[in-house]
Amino acid sequence: MSRRRAPKKTELLEVRIDPETKDRLRQKAGQEGKTISNAVRDLIDDYIAPITEDRPTSNLRRSAGLATAIAGLAVVIFGGTRLAYAEATNLELSAAFSKQNGDVLERRTVKTTVRLSDDEYVVLDLPPTGDQQQLVLLVKLTPKDNEENLLSITIKEGEGENAAIIGEPRLVIRNDKPAKIVFDAGGEYSYTIDAKASAPD
Repeated sequence: MSRRRAPKKTELLEVRIDPETKDRLRQKAGQEGKTISNAVRDLIDDYIAPITEDRPTSNLRRSAGLATAIAGLAVVIFGGTRLAYAEATNLELSAAFSKQNGDVLERRTVKTTVRLSDDEYVVLDLPPTGDQQQLVLLVKLTPKDNEENLLSITIKEGEGENAAIIGEPRLVIRNDKPAKIVFDAGGEYSYTIDAKASAPD
């Protein structure tokens, strides 16, 4: 019987940058052998790390705690062309991933709500934890007629050039109607994605 690990829950940080800045960030991170998310986490770590001796003890504890939390931080990076919020769509997204690793069933989960416009996409980056590899979700929502949206998701496992695409689900969803994607690759890898699109408030 397979042993199961508790699902990995990850905090999300949303970062909105223009396409040119994102390309420059990707290029510089690549030159240093990093992913964009790792570079952002390093920047956050550097930002909160400097601590002078005259700071109160409570600040020291808080900063140390923040630095520790960054290791498990998932970074959400938006790209594409930013349009007016009037044309945006809210997307509620939750996903659960399971992978059979020997006699251990590894599980990871992510849940977030984002606001997307035409030609805009979001990258959900779940950093590696323990012996689990990095997971990256590239999510795009393309509005169609009659309050319908085409949800496109590319799921990658691993980092950089060694990343492997493990799924590219596509689904037409209607506003305010919950939708579900279920995939099972014969027990080796499976995932369930719940999504709901709605007009902005």
